[in-house]
This record gives sequence, C-alpha cells and structure tokens, in this order.
Amino acid sequence: MKHLFTLLTLMLILFSCEKKQAEPKAVATKSHESHSEASHGDDMLAHLVSGYLEIKDALVEERNDGAVKGATHMLAAFKSFPVSQLKAEQTTTFNEIYENSKEQLEHIQKSDIAHQREHFLELSKDMIDLVKLIGTKKPLYKEYCSMYKGNKGGTWLSDSPQIRNPYFGSKMLKCGKVLEEI
Repeated sequence: MKHLFTLLTLMLILFSCEKKQAEPKAVATKSHESHSEASHGDDMLAHLVSGYLEIKDALVEERNDGAVKGATHMLAAFKSFPVSQLKAEQTTTFNEIYENSKEQLEHIQKSDIAHQREHFLELSKDMIDLVKLIGTKKPLYKEYCSMYKGNKGGTWLSDSPQIRNPYFGSKMLKCGKVLEEI
C-alpha cells in the first residue's frame, strides 16, 4: 500500500510538472521510467540531473538561453524535492547543497555565457556531491578538464563517457577525460 501511495504521488508530481515546464520532452522521458525499489528521492533526483545536463549541453553548444532554461528546471526540481524522505545526515548535506546551488542557478539565469560557465563550475561540485550522496538510477560520468580557469581545472557530470566540454564549447570540445563513473 505504501509503494502504491508513493507511486501515485510520483505520478501526480510528474503530471503537474509537465503542465508547468516549457519543455515537455524531458518530463515525458522521465514519466516512462520504471519505479523499482529505488526511493522517491532517487526519482526526484532524476529531475535535478536532467536540468543539470540541460545546462551542461547548452554550455557545450554555447546557447545562453538553453542554460537559462536548465537553471529554471533545476530550481523547480530543488523546490519539489522530497527532503522528508532523506535520512537525517543526508538532509543536512542536501540543504547545504541546495542553498549553494540556488545561488549558482540564479546567476546562471541572468548571466552571459562566460559567467554561466563560472557558476556551472560551482554547481558541478554540488551536483557531484549530491549524486554521490543520494545516487541515481542511470550511470553518470565525472569528467575533468585540466585547462579550465587558468589550468586550475574543472569537473562536470555527463550521461555519456564521450567528452563534450562545457567550459570551452566549440573551442576545445573534446578537451578532458573521464575521472570516474558514478
């Protein structure tokens, strides 16, 4: 009965998100995922990851407006995340990540692409921590470019092991390497 209630709640959230989001393709993709023994939190993390990857892909393609849309989707996903289903130690870390990510996302929403990339660097650190904290249903790859920020380097998450660098876009599209699969 508890699983049925969780599944119905998830479906309600997905359908309500579908009406609010400008890009129904992403919602439709997520609504077809099977609901296994993974927690409701795992399912909601998929929306955060989806928004994050939307920002990453937009930066790769040098589309400022795409990064803005991804940031808007991530902010909505953070606000609807079922924090009450996390363990106490996860809740504290989640709240810290949320506060920092919110600031990064708000900057991404109102910045040029160079500034978006700077905030994406900080957002990526938080998302890597969040994915490691909660987990995801599909594999993600932690990727790294040593040349970003004057050779200080920068990491990001990708849903593919193929390098598509969000920090340099077309200038150095394939600059980087996979550090680990998460």
